[in-house]
Amino acid sequence: MRAAVVFVLISATAALRASPVQNFRDMTPAELRTGRIAMEAQVYNGAIDGSWVKLHMSSRRGWFGYRLERIGGASSAVAPVAGDIPRPAVAVPSREIAWDKINQDRFRAGSNESVWLEGTLTRAEGGGATLEGIFEFKDGPIRARLHWLEHSDFGLNPPPSFAGVAYGPDPKQVMDVFLVRGRKPAPVAVFFHGGGWYL
Repeated sequence: MRAAVVFVLISATAALRASPVQNFRDMTPAELRTGRIAMEAQVYNGAIDGSWVKLHMSSRRGWFGYRLERIGGASSAVAPVAGDIPRPAVAVPSREIAWDKINQDRFRAGSNESVWLEGTLTRAEGGGATLEGIFEFKDGPIRARLHWLEHSDFGLNPPPSFAGVAYGPDPKQVMDVFLVRGRKPAPVAVFFHGGGWYL
């Protein structure tokens, strides 16, 4: 009986490590499932004692504000995701930042750097309203909970004809192209979003 239990645990761990990494940038919170995840975030504010920070995360579907709080001690159960998803050049991996250093001006909205959270979601409930997981930090894997605070969903917009078209060498230098359907020539509109255009 012990051999069967050990085999099941080893198989489950191997399956988790082999599963594809969810990239928050390509999803909405409702699409998130338990398993490995990577997400880019900027810090809005946080508690003086370092117990929580408010994060702003963008995806192709909208932007989402979450409160990230530590919920327990360290854990060794996290499956690292380094290298599975191309990390934007301006994003600093969370495994290079101590938990109590995440609430820094260098990661604030409008700054040039962001945080690249890597880890494993162990719970995803309420359409992404509550997420729990184990995330890699410099001081070790940390159990944390994300509470959905606010969002702006782009779900009503039509999907782009071409998504993520590169206009420069940086991974953030991409744009979406929306083509008008029809046989007649159509006018061209270019929208420049102040603060969201990287040159």
